[in-house]
Amino acid sequence: MLTSVSDIADLFSVFHDGEIVSHEAQGSDLRLRLDVEYLARRIQPTFKFFEIDVIGVEHLDFTTWPNDDVPPSHLHTPAEIFQPRLEVLSGETEGAVVRVVCNQPGARVGYCGGDLRFRTRGAKVRDESGVEWSLEDLKSLAEAYWAEWSERGKRNAT
Repeated sequence: MLTSVSDIADLFSVFHDGEIVSHEAQGSDLRLRLDVEYLARRIQPTFKFFEIDVIGVEHLDFTTWPNDDVPPSHLHTPAEIFQPRLEVLSGETEGAVVRVVCNQPGARVGYCGGDLRFRTRGAKVRDESGVEWSLEDLKSLAEAYWAEWSERGKRNAT
């Protein structure tokens, strides 16, 4: 289980371009399903997603990026925050708080994304088959993908 705020923020950065497609709140715990097909397929060609269990969530807040000249909104319940889907851009730390920068392309909600902030005691990640993954192994998986992607781009440019 990841317990460091910086590790949990890094976890969300590993899932860059992943989409939070569903959530399940149980007490102060939150289970997120992230469709990150480009990474999941590296494990098994038919895989499409990972699940993150965020344990002991406190001070959950989503600050919107309004489309128009209106002030940002602050959403606090998982049902408000995760409907519509959020696309993960990066994870960062703000002291003891995890900040996940999110996009919402095509959403008709009056905002185009925002900053998801929360405190947590820890997080666990599983692939589609239920196998738990360490942050180091996820980083290696992502690094291999991006290296291959970069190499393909170089070959296509020549």
